[in-house]
Amino acid sequence: SSLFVTGGGNVGSSKIYVKNLTIENADVVSAKAGDGNAAVIASYVEAECLIENVTVRNSTVNGTQCIGTLIGNVTGSGNATVKNCTVEGATLNTFDIKDESGNVGGVAGRVVGKLNVENTTIANSTINVHINDGSQKRTVSKYIGNFYGGTNAFLNIVNGSIDNVTLNVAEGSVEGQSCI
Repeated sequence: SSLFVTGGGNVGSSKIYVKNLTIENADVVSAKAGDGNAAVIASYVEAECLIENVTVRNSTVNGTQCIGTLIGNVTGSGNATVKNCTVEGATLNTFDIKDESGNVGGVAGRVVGKLNVENTTIANSTINVHINDGSQKRTVSKYIGNFYGGTNAFLNIVNGSIDNVTLNVAEGSVEGQSCI
């Protein structure tokens, strides 16, 4: 299980720093329908979070929504910075669950708060998604991207690098906003 970063309702009351860390061969699973937030480092960020000089290598993240290698979900009050990080050989997988909606990205799955990405590389990784229309016409992984899955908030990427990232769609087609 990864970190759950919360400020208890007050953004300034909680800060987390993850620095100078290498994680290899991690296997993260969030199988609960309607509750994704799966990531190797922080599944949910609701406060201030700095992830710096972190490498995640040959790791797998599986879930239904808000799936990212470093961060699953940056909420409206969240403020995350990813600096000098490397994601290499990651595999992100969504489960085929009817009526589920999600966001999948190499760094962060979903960003509603603030996300700054500096000098970060995603390489030799794979994103595997299922598109499953249900009665409400929602789809799993309708927002998919190399750095982030879906956002309607502040996003800043400086010196980001993407090399050999593959997107596999099991069925249907990818629709929705265009993500980086």
